[in-house]
Amino acid sequence: MMSNLTANRPFFSFSDYLRKRYGERIYRVGVDAGFSCPHRKDTYGGCAFCDAAGSRAPYLDVAKGLKEQIDRTIIFLKKRYNATGFFLYFQANTNTYAPANRLRELYDYALSLASFKGLIVSTRPDCLDDKKTSLLADYKKQGYEVWVELGLQSMHDKTLARINRGHDRACWEEAIHRLGNAGIYRAAHLIAGLPGEDLSDFLASVNYVAKTGTEAVKLHDLHLPLGSALYKEFLHGELSLLSRQRYIDYVIAAIEHMPKDMILMRYSTDTTYARRGYPHKYIPKQAFIVMMERKLKSLGTYQGRLWKGGERNTLLSDFINK
Repeated sequence: MMSNLTANRPFFSFSDYLRKRYGERIYRVGVDAGFSCPHRKDTYGGCAFCDAAGSRAPYLDVAKGLKEQIDRTIIFLKKRYNATGFFLYFQANTNTYAPANRLRELYDYALSLASFKGLIVSTRPDCLDDKKTSLLADYKKQGYEVWVELGLQSMHDKTLARINRGHDRACWEEAIHRLGNAGIYRAAHLIAGLPGEDLSDFLASVNYVAKTGTEAVKLHDLHLPLGSALYKEFLHGELSLLSRQRYIDYVIAAIEHMPKDMILMRYSTDTTYARRGYPHKYIPKQAFIVMMERKLKSLGTYQGRLWKGGERNTLLSDFINK
């Protein structure tokens, strides 16, 4: 049986969860605070799937534009969707890559610019120490709903080394448990079609993330931005990618194998055409969701149908199961 939070859909979306919790549609206001990435500094070179845009100007320069970004986005959302509920989303790059006191200044300033119900911070597991976790927990105490998105991409250490991720599975798991102990909701990023991985490898990552108690997951197809290391491999004929149809099959399988209480925050990647090396085209997010839902219904399947892990104990269990 599916959760009553799914609005009769065969999967549990983040929008369905937020609507149930707040009684209205909640919109994310994504901002680029100018953070860079510690993994791109010195000789590390960054992840193999990341392009030069993964490293922005110093955050102090771009942060001056936070008000303009927030104002512009909220005006658009109100005009286009009559939106009234918002989460602030620090989205670009590694959004804990600064001293905790500087992060507090940035977060406080951005949150003061509108009436936000929640805060979402996207970062790396190796850039989240106790001080930064405690800082994020403070915003929950202030009444914000706080989420941290942690990039994992794959549970397989061999793959993480292959894509030059810069951390191993144990590092990610430690960060996930640290956040959970602080009462902060967690989302994992996973990429389908990574070099050397097949469907069984991808499903193993989905199963692993679910068993850690992580509340949500973002699924991405492997795409190759211009300038990324993997794009250079592709140009030399050393790498192949999933077709769009095969990727949909991967997502359907992931949905079947994940627990019914795990929130799907995202289903596909939509890198802009100007940055995209290959594939040149992608399925727009809304069109992808429609295709995914139709296929799930045509197959008579749904989220959690093949989940074997039993009941989970997550930070949202009481809310979801009530």
